[in-house]
Amino acid sequence: HPDLVQVRKPEDRSYIPLELLIGPAESRMQEGFCRDIRLRPFKGTRKVAILHDADYMNEEGANSLLKTFEEPPPDAVIFLLGTSEQRQLPTIRSRCQIVRLHPPHGEDAVAMMRLRGIERDAETVERAIELCGGDCDAAASLLTDAGAGLHNTLVKELSQANISAVALAQMIAGVMEDLGKNPLSSVKRDRLRDVFAVAVHTFRQRLVKQADRPDLLPPTIYRLDRSIDAIGQVQRNANQTTLVECWAADISRGYPS
Repeated sequence: HPDLVQVRKPEDRSYIPLELLIGPAESRMQEGFCRDIRLRPFKGTRKVAILHDADYMNEEGANSLLKTFEEPPPDAVIFLLGTSEQRQLPTIRSRCQIVRLHPPHGEDAVAMMRLRGIERDAETVERAIELCGGDCDAAASLLTDAGAGLHNTLVKELSQANISAVALAQMIAGVMEDLGKNPLSSVKRDRLRDVFAVAVHTFRQRLVKQADRPDLLPPTIYRLDRSIDAIGQVQRNANQTTLVECWAADISRGYPS
C-alpha cells in the first residue's frame, strides 16, 4: 500500500542500520523511514509507519528518530514493535504510548494457526503459544512435525537423571546446522529461543511436581533461571555456539560454577 511504510532489521545485521531510518550518509533525510513518513498520504487520509524489530535499535539509530517522534506529522501513525518495554531506550519510551498485547486464546488462537496452514485444537494451540512466550510464529513452528520432534527430543534429554552436557549441546547444534550458516539469521535466532523456551517450560513443570520435595528444588530453580537468562542472551545476539555450550554445561551441572 502506498501509505504504509515498514522497516525491519536485515537478517545479516545486529541492529537496524541508520540508513534505513534516515537514509545513507550522502543523502540524509532524503531517504529512509523518517523521510517517508513525512510524505503526504497518497490514497488515504493517514500514513502508517511500522518499525519492526524495535528491540534492535542501537543508540545512534534511536537518536535519529527523536525529532520525528517529538514532532510527528499530523496525518501519520507510527508503530514500534518490540518484545518488551525494557529493551527500548528511555529516550524512545518517553515519547511513545505503550500498548501491551496479550497472546490469543481459544478460537482466536486456532484461527491464527489456521492462517499459517496449521490445524490443531484450541488446547494444543494455547499450550504451544504459552510454551513460546506468546510468539505465534514460534508456536506455529513448534506445531509442525519437525518442531514437535525437537520438543520431544529436548524434553527427553532434560528429563534424564544425569543430563549430558555433550549430548545436549550436540543435539541443539544439529538443529541449528540444518538452518544454515548465517549466525545472525532471524530463523536461527528464533529457533534457538524456542529451544530455551522449551527448557523453561520443562523446568517450570518440574518445580510444580517437586513442590513437596524442597531438597530437589535448588537444581531445578537454577536450571530454570539459567534458561530464562539464555533467552535474553539470544535476544542480545550472543555468540550462539558459545551460548549453547555454556548453557548445556550449566544445565548438566545444576548449580553455579
